Amino acid sequence: MSRELQLEKKDGSKIWTRFALSKVSAEGKVYYLALVRDASVEMAQKEQTRQLIIAVDHLDRPVIVLDPERHIVQCNRAFTEMLVTGINEASGMQPDTLLKHSRIPC
Repeated sequence: MSRELQLEKKDGSKIWTRFALSKVSAEGKVYYLALVRDASVEMAQKEQTRQLIIAVDHLDRPVIVLDPERHIVQCNRAFTEMLVTGINEASGMQPDTLLKHSRIPC
């Protein structure tokens, strides 16, 4: 089991941690091993990414993200509305292929 937890330090400040708990059996006995590490930087990056995705999704201009092979891995609402399709249908396709099959004149 692994999850992120926000903990309060002795000084009252809060810190994000990644908490992992494992069950270990040794010599017929059951022990639990807990590992905790600071995940503040990761959580800040995750929140920044979430906010960026929300901002891009609300743009009125189509935006797509491509992988190195030019396949769509992400697109915003304006792109899906322009093509009358969703990210699930567009994901993995190349933009030129998708545009050829759309109702949008290129």
